[in-house]
Amino acid sequence: MAFHIIQLGPGSNERIVHEKSYETLEEARSRASKEIEASEGDRGYDTLRGYWWCRDGRGRTRFIYVVD
Repeated sequence: MAFHIIQLGPGSNERIVHEKSYETLEEARSRASKEIEASEGDRGYDTLRGYWWCRDGRGRTRFIYVVD
């Protein structure tokens, strides 16, 4: 089974701007977390909805999901 990181945004159109596949859920979550940590500005994890988010220098929000 493959797990995917799907990055949406920035902006309100929420188009897929990046997608990568990983063999394990742990790999996918680790990579998504690292991508968010590398971003500038506000960032966090929404436990209710299950995604990471961050804001760039222009105030636009990106969302990163891990899906199977």
